[in-house]
Amino acid sequence: MRYSGDWLFWIEMARQGSVVELYEKLNLFRLHSTSTTVEGNASGNAILEDIQVVHYVESFSYPIECYKRLMRHGMLYKNVKRAKVEPKMRLLLFEKLKGCFGTSVWTYRWERFNKYMSFLNPWQPTRDRERLIINCKRVKKDMVDKRIIAFYLPQYHPFSENDEWWGKGFTEWRNVVKAKPLYRGHYQPHLPADLGFYDLRIPEVREQQADMARTYGVNGFCYYHYWFNGRQLMERPLKEILSSGKPDFPFMLCWANENWTRAWDGGSRHVLIAQNYSEEDDRAHIRYLLENVFSDSRYIRVDGKPVFLIYRSMLFPNMKETIRVWREEAANKGVELYLCRVETMDCYGEEYLQDGFDAAVEFQPFTHQMNDFQRKRNPLRKFAYNINRHLFNTCKKKKIDYSEYVDYACKTPFSNYKMYPGVTPMWDNTSRRKQKNVYFR
Repeated sequence: MRYSGDWLFWIEMARQGSVVELYEKLNLFRLHSTSTTVEGNASGNAILEDIQVVHYVESFSYPIECYKRLMRHGMLYKNVKRAKVEPKMRLLLFEKLKGCFGTSVWTYRWERFNKYMSFLNPWQPTRDRERLIINCKRVKKDMVDKRIIAFYLPQYHPFSENDEWWGKGFTEWRNVVKAKPLYRGHYQPHLPADLGFYDLRIPEVREQQADMARTYGVNGFCYYHYWFNGRQLMERPLKEILSSGKPDFPFMLCWANENWTRAWDGGSRHVLIAQNYSEEDDRAHIRYLLENVFSDSRYIRVDGKPVFLIYRSMLFPNMKETIRVWREEAANKGVELYLCRVETMDCYGEEYLQDGFDAAVEFQPFTHQMNDFQRKRNPLRKFAYNINRHLFNTCKKKKIDYSEYVDYACKTPFSNYKMYPGVTPMWDNTSRRKQKNVYFR
């Protein structure tokens, strides 16, 4: 790429992280009549490469507001319209714009209208007031180079309890394939691609998953751990990973300490296995983990301490006492624990760490940010939703605009306590729930 290569280089540098963008004019320079830039502008090739770079950036960057997207495409249209190039090249550039972004003359007119309105409104977004190429936000220094851990549901294999409750051979794949699209463009069912309908009992499958995770920058798996007073569910994949030593890939556990129900919601209706808490079980549980799991060399640690997540800390009758017992048992083994609680929309904040947790882990998309986002959404849309829900009982599905939510979440300030942020590329539980489901569009 001859004309926009430097632009592409700095974009790729920014994607690596640990880079700060300072948008300020630091120097001035002159364009010589024989420079590459002048030649590229005269031929139109520089604008063509600009279009290609913007299209490339939009293929991986965070979704941006439609308003900003229109301004960006409008500026490209303006550059083509005002370029002093041959008619054939101008036609080619307009076709490229339409093919990449669907840009038309109305996009250009919108960008011009925005420019004129900016003279009256000092907060109107413009190219000079706001960077439009990458939707960035400031990141705390201590958030750079953190490990990326993926939550891992080990229900993609048959086991005896599911055979009894749901029928012989049941796995999560049965829910996957029966899903149907609820509206035009709804991506359902989510059929598997690279590994097909895999079975987690097969060692090669687990190796392939670890290879894929390494390839795409995931640093470890957080396996959901199901413990009911000594009885475990879906434990086979982890047990085989521990006994075989493969795959050689970092992992940690998150105790899904809810009731096991027919609705998979951790509630109190249609309970299949209840979760009961006691000091005796607290000691038995942590001893099992210390002896069989935390000692593994692949187990993820912070400052040498094995990390253990609690999914719903508010379900414990006395979380503070449980943590005291766990730390006491760990100290007897010469181990110091790093305990985290998972934050959801109904219980979050620094006060919950006072039970003895080291940190919190954000569970997207069910966070206080989502609560705030829904409260502040379009008043007319919210009014229509409430009318349908209360009068006609027809709104049992919650459809959320992903790009709007991401933009809102990115503007939310960081927490002032130790909290590891989370991200979800999508959410759609319509395959599990026919009613009261939530999905991004």
